[in-house]
This record gives sequence, C-alpha cells and structure tokens, in this order.
Amino acid sequence: MKLLISVLLLGLMVTACKPVEDLDADKTPDKIINETDYSKCGDSTGAKNIIGNWYYQQGIGNTKFVKSYSISREYIRITNTCTFDGVPVNASATSRIVLSMNSISMLDSALNENVLQREGYKLTCQARVEPVDFHFSFKGNCLVMTSVDGKSSLALLPAAN
Repeated sequence: MKLLISVLLLGLMVTACKPVEDLDADKTPDKIINETDYSKCGDSTGAKNIIGNWYYQQGIGNTKFVKSYSISREYIRITNTCTFDGVPVNASATSRIVLSMNSISMLDSALNENVLQREGYKLTCQARVEPVDFHFSFKGNCLVMTSVDGKSSLALLPAAN
C-alpha cells in the first residue's frame, strides 16, 4: 500500500515525513495527529520576540515528527526530525526572510529530503520552504503564525536554545 503524507504549513512551507511503502498497513493509522502540548503556552503574556527556536510535534502510528523553526533576523531554518520505530532521520531547509512588526516574508525556495530504508519500509523525511508572507503573534509563550488570508494558523512552542 502506498501512503503519502505531506504536511502543508500555511500553504507556504512544507515539512513532511512520507512513508511511501508500508507492508504492515494495519499498524499505521491514516491521519496525522498533532501531539504538541499547548498547555505549555500559558495564558499570561510571555514571548515577545520571534527571534529564537520554536517547534511542534506530530505523529501517525509509530512514526513521529518534530518540526523545528530557527528564526534569526535574516533567516528561517526549518528542520524536520522524522522518527520511525525509534530511528530518526532529519531534513532541513533555509530561506532568507524579511521581518517587520508582525509579519515575516520568506524569500527563497529550498527542499531537502533524506531517506530511511528498513526492511519492508521506506521513509522519506523532507523539509521545504517557499516564498510567502504570513503574520505572527504571541499567545502566552507560544508563537502563532497565521496565513495572510487568516484561514490557517499554527502555534509553535518555544524550544530550548
């Protein structure tokens, strides 16, 4: 059975982990689940600076993903750590950015893929960035990125630096 999993973030940047062949399909559910503990965001005013490291977690069966965003004044680096049965593989992509008061513009396209091959299974971990603009705000300690049209958003937890 072929199973392709791609996670599209705000229609602009993609980090994905794609099992392309699974010989034991009964162990893999068909839906990616957000496993991020957003209670760590808190309710009070916390983070005020987008510069830093942020992340969220997802899972599908025995495959886990940690999407990390490292943001500086000039660049964003997206790293996807895909773990299958405890074995990790990473992919990273970087784009130049322009920051303003509450928005960020990604200027470059980049794609990085790395494969983890196991008996009966092939996992392709990828990170992709594409030119796009989006807004950002803070909810407690979390960074919230929202598409310009306001139709999609993603909350990221602060990561240890």
